[in-house]
Amino acid sequence: MKQLAFLPLKIFALSLVLACAALTAMAQNGKLEISGLDHLADKASETVDVNMDERLLQMTAKFLSSKDSDEAKIKEIIAGLKGIYVKNFSFDKEGDYTQGDIESIRSQLKGPGWTRFIQVHSRKDGDNVEVYVMTL
Repeated sequence: MKQLAFLPLKIFALSLVLACAALTAMAQNGKLEISGLDHLADKASETVDVNMDERLLQMTAKFLSSKDSDEAKIKEIIAGLKGIYVKNFSFDKEGDYTQGDIESIRSQLKGPGWTRFIQVHSRKDGDNVEVYVMTL
């Protein structure tokens, strides 16, 4: 997003980076209901959407070598993940989204097991980035 800061028009970005890593199988699967953000894609100048469910993660892990120590560690981490989900929207002007647009997501992240481990807010660049993980 730093590249966008050089554009003449100030960039306002809303980044909801939602990393879901459920370490044990429980009733709550850790996946958030984020379809309420779909309408923002039409207003955004740039969007990023990453959806890696458990099946895709396990397929990816097969390409890693157990003989290489770094790859073996990554493979072990991936084995415990249930999914990685990222939503990122960048906006060209203020007012393209409201706090109400993201409140339904934030309320879900107040549930049991969710922990925010990265938060970046920049008034200068208009960035708002939060990264959460679920470790049930």
